[in-house]
Amino acid sequence: MGTAGIVNREIKPGELVIALASIPMDGTSRMYLGGAPYAPTASFSVTRALVEASEGLGHMPHVGLIQTEDAFYGTTAADIPRLAKQGVLAVEMEASTLFLLGKLRKVETGCVLVTSNFIGDPQFVASEVLQASVTEMIQITLGALERLSEE
Repeated sequence: MGTAGIVNREIKPGELVIALASIPMDGTSRMYLGGAPYAPTASFSVTRALVEASEGLGHMPHVGLIQTEDAFYGTTAADIPRLAKQGVLAVEMEASTLFLLGKLRKVETGCVLVTSNFIGDPQFVASEVLQASVTEMIQITLGALERLSEE
């Protein structure tokens, strides 16, 4: 669970993104992989449970590719056309590493995010909208955990 900056203009601040995979633009993933190419993905079962829990609560999350980077605001507005063309929905700071470590340690992983703003736009979502979205994200995560525990 976390927050993300928006790349895809079809997503609005405060909406939820569930990651299928993440482009690893972080140093931690490179260290674990020794620089080898790798495409970190979430576990299908966790992703499915997050989507089902979200839909069960009446939410329609955006599901797809994100990017992980380890520098706050490293991605700029100038990067958005390239990332959008690649199908990136949003940018955050941990998912690639978590997906990679999950694969290496045989731990199921998933990622649900609340979008805070369009990358390059200094205007963040209103605090009351962000808080409501964070509450939804927590409810979805708990619902997904319940579904997974029943499997």
